[in-house]
Amino acid sequence: MKKFTALFLALAMLVLVSVGCANTEDTPDTVDTTTAAPTQNADTTVPADTTTTEDEDELSGFVKDDIPADARLDGKTITLLHWDNADKQEFFSEGQSGEIVNDSIYSRNLTVEDRLGVMLAFVSSPGKYEEQDIFIKKAENDITSGACEYDAFATYSMTIASAAYNGMATDLRQFDILDFDKPWWPDNLLSESTIYDKLYFASGDISTNLLYMMYGCFFNKSILEDHGLENPYELVDNNQWTLDKMFEMSENIYNDANGDSVVGVEDVFAFSTTTYVHLDPFYYTAGLKTMDKNTDGTPVVSPDLSSEKAINVVNKVRAYLNDGNYANYEDGNKIFKEGRSLFIFDRAQYAENNLKDATFEYGMVPTPKYDSTQQDFSTVLGFGYTLYCISNGSKNPEGTALVMECMASESYRQVTPIIFETCMKYKYASDNDTSRMYDILRSTVSFDIGRIFTMSFNKITYQYFRNCVRSKTPSDYSTAIKGQVKALERLVDKFAETFASFD
Repeated sequence: MKKFTALFLALAMLVLVSVGCANTEDTPDTVDTTTAAPTQNADTTVPADTTTTEDEDELSGFVKDDIPADARLDGKTITLLHWDNADKQEFFSEGQSGEIVNDSIYSRNLTVEDRLGVMLAFVSSPGKYEEQDIFIKKAENDITSGACEYDAFATYSMTIASAAYNGMATDLRQFDILDFDKPWWPDNLLSESTIYDKLYFASGDISTNLLYMMYGCFFNKSILEDHGLENPYELVDNNQWTLDKMFEMSENIYNDANGDSVVGVEDVFAFSTTTYVHLDPFYYTAGLKTMDKNTDGTPVVSPDLSSEKAINVVNKVRAYLNDGNYANYEDGNKIFKEGRSLFIFDRAQYAENNLKDATFEYGMVPTPKYDSTQQDFSTVLGFGYTLYCISNGSKNPEGTALVMECMASESYRQVTPIIFETCMKYKYASDNDTSRMYDILRSTVSFDIGRIFTMSFNKITYQYFRNCVRSKTPSDYSTAIKGQVKALERLVDKFAETFASFD
């Protein structure tokens, strides 16, 4: 496992900044991309120059990149077509404003331009879930017309998957400069996202939105202590934080707060979440996948999908969610914010978006393992993160690969420490244990291609699980999933044939 080393710890402890952002729902059906301006009371202290020298890298613990000192692009321009409605700022900044995330992105881009002797150009386009066709058409027209103005595409995860499926993305593994063993590229990227040993997109520190889209389990410390429950941090450290343990801790939490003998939004619950979309982690946290590969690299439906383990997860979670004495997943945000829920599943950005004014202490741990025999935690990503690819129409693919590696490396140095350390781990975490938990999330993110390419699979890879676990009437998942697997296998065969046809 790659080691993530926290940098600028002193800065992170001293500079506590509020990054304004609207409350958004990460859903393949609805994505609110409204972004609020920083509040007047926000600390807008401009950080010191975060560009590091090789000696500073050694002192701070950062891993150096292997970009040669003489790697120069002689003033050429590399143009990135990106989505214009990502939840968080990621791609460019028009200049320093005193807001530290903006300024870290500005500094990163200047450093890349200076190191490589390159000009970076950014062109925006709609690209979120309901606008995928707009982005794809713009990218495709650029290639087929021969204009080839865009060297790289960077947009909503499903949209880039569609671009790859339509043959618009170049295999990234052919570029030696892209070193996927470096810590700015996640551990699971190659093992889960390669198709016939080719990688058509990447993400990691290069995407601020990836950090914010990691799912975790937030908990209310007051409710925990009032009921004399075990410390979730210790459960994580002792390999005891499992689904069964979470369900066990949920017993006797429900309280009919207003005494009306009716389960309602004013009551106290064990678990809540804001929408059924946030039920996806229950599948992935158990270490389950939807897609696998044969020995020759051919994509196939994962046996996990219809396994006894998956059936157990569905049955346990459905029973848990549909017992009103445990869970509410319609008004969950209100309930947790008001201190009336023990647990909530949501993305890391939930703390920044919703808990800045919380009147209670909260913590955060990874979503629980299936059982103690599961080797690692598995962190699912909300769909609203960015994947990057190199356009098949790029006139300078080698130069574009160089820029991608440099952007990722410099993001790891200059942007991630600000977002991860200051905004996530210190500003919005109430204890040092929570800080450690964010490290676990980041090191265990999943890139299951069944989830990423779900549009190519008629959404079977996420919709069916969601629908089943939230169903209030028990159904035979083991019987029903067999028909879904058959349909999915036909789609995966077509998917495999498509990628096998690419040079």
